[in-house]
Amino acid sequence: MRLSGTEQTLEFEAGVVEPRPDGGFHLEQIERLGIARKGKPPLVVQARGAEIEGSADGRKIVAQDEVVVTDPEAGLVLHLPRLEVDEGDGLATSEGEIVFEGAGARGRASGLIYGLSGQPSRLQQPVLEHDTGSVVRGQEMVFLDGLHDVELSGSVEADRGDERFRSARLRMKRDEQDRLRWAEAAGAVTARVLTPPAVPADLAAERLEAQWDEQRALERFSLEDQASISRAGQSLSAEHIEARRGTGNALWGLTATGTVFAQTVFGGGPTWIRSESLAATLGPALELRAARAEGHVRFESPDARAEADRAEFDPASGPGEIRLFGAENRKARMARGRTRVAAERISTNVLGSALVARGRVEATLMPGEAGAPAPGVDGLFRTEEAIHFVSDELDGESAGERLVFRNGVRAWQGERNLSADTVELGGASRTLAARGNVTTRVPRDAVRGAQSETDFVQVAAERLDYDGARRLAQYSDDVRLTLLEGWLEAHELELVLAETGGIESIVASGNVRIEFSDPGSTGTPQLVAGTADRVRFDPAEHTVRLFGDERPATVRRLGPRGGTTSGRVLRYRLDTGTLEVESGEQAPARIRGR
Repeated sequence: MRLSGTEQTLEFEAGVVEPRPDGGFHLEQIERLGIARKGKPPLVVQARGAEIEGSADGRKIVAQDEVVVTDPEAGLVLHLPRLEVDEGDGLATSEGEIVFEGAGARGRASGLIYGLSGQPSRLQQPVLEHDTGSVVRGQEMVFLDGLHDVELSGSVEADRGDERFRSARLRMKRDEQDRLRWAEAAGAVTARVLTPPAVPADLAAERLEAQWDEQRALERFSLEDQASISRAGQSLSAEHIEARRGTGNALWGLTATGTVFAQTVFGGGPTWIRSESLAATLGPALELRAARAEGHVRFESPDARAEADRAEFDPASGPGEIRLFGAENRKARMARGRTRVAAERISTNVLGSALVARGRVEATLMPGEAGAPAPGVDGLFRTEEAIHFVSDELDGESAGERLVFRNGVRAWQGERNLSADTVELGGASRTLAARGNVTTRVPRDAVRGAQSETDFVQVAAERLDYDGARRLAQYSDDVRLTLLEGWLEAHELELVLAETGGIESIVASGNVRIEFSDPGSTGTPQLVAGTADRVRFDPAEHTVRLFGDERPATVRRLGPRGGTTSGRVLRYRLDTGTLEVESGEQAPARIRGR
């Protein structure tokens, strides 16, 4: 017999209905038993049997044997071994093997608590399987809006093939088409996802938020507190990381803030970056396309170290470019090979084949291992000590082996120095070329050590070409050499440096003029002036030879003992003032200055 009936808020349809003296019912073959809920459509229960006790507002119901509960609002159907309803407490509960389905998902649980008075419903130890192939587990799942909005807590795990997820809490929202559109996780969040072409990427944070588009493609995610991402040798950690997929393309825009550490493969080797913030463009596989780091930036690769206020990285530009920028009162700095550079702006590439520095450039060339010569300056400067440069511009090639300094160039090493408009170091060829307003200052005799200004020789010219292998400096155009005893001017001058670091010889040519103090004079110092086609100065012998290759050389003493001497070869002693005329095989004529 099929009976139906209502008792206040209780609605049911059953094959057998037996009223009880206390106002309750015994039901069998239940097709529909409505369980009222505050502000929502009632739950619909089907079962083989049920016992109903008590009256309205305090009624207790126990349904058992093949119990099916339908939640029409959430589109959720649950299969239960037993359902107990306490209208006084506003709860419907069940324990045992529970199976449920709806909204593109199905699952099982060990317990159910359904809220009847507006409180959310809960599943204990749920296992949720979605049509996408993912499986989600937790200690408890709360239905905030059926399966369209659920929150799991307690050792939450999610797996889909090689992808996995772990956290203490996870909330997921789906749209009306059962597509996952938003998720939020908290508490020791870790995730592994596959990026093209099937390369895993690992994410971790204390809080994660993610958003998907209508095509189920991830379009945004953020990580908070101890956040990190790692993939194929690349990693990023910060307090906050957020990434968005660009509109209409597969590129990602990523920002990271709060003590950012990044590692990437740049130029074939691992590269570390530290900064206060980082903005990057990533490809579909989360590979680095470009990046901008700001705030106390530190950079380190296998062959370079740098620091700056701001840095830009462009791996897609040729071999990959790094640009460093200083702050108003702090320069960018970079060390690569033997070169240390500080400037307002520095750029280089990952292969080390290019270096550009602009604005108040400072550079230091460090000595090589075991005293190997610094590029292009062996002899002009000492090889075992660092050499310092300043200029307005610097361009380098081959990891700093070839360097070009421009505009206001000065170089020094202790008391040795060099200045010019432009200086170019030849690297492996061990050459140096200086142009425009060239001056050099080197010790006259490095063996005894230079202690004062008088121990140095200074040469000024428009051009200097130095060959480190031969220790030969060639000056040209308006050359002027200055030393303790006087000066020499010529069109060209060749200076040979001794292995000890002092001067071995000097040869000047082209309209040579000299002027020296006469050590033989008493009282007011007297001068000795001369002209020649060529002049050779041997510092060790304190001797100057004047050659008249086309016309006779001349030496003229000024003052009371004045006189002029001419000849093809004149030899003058700087220490004694002795002047000799060398006349071939004959004994030389000698004129003393005393």
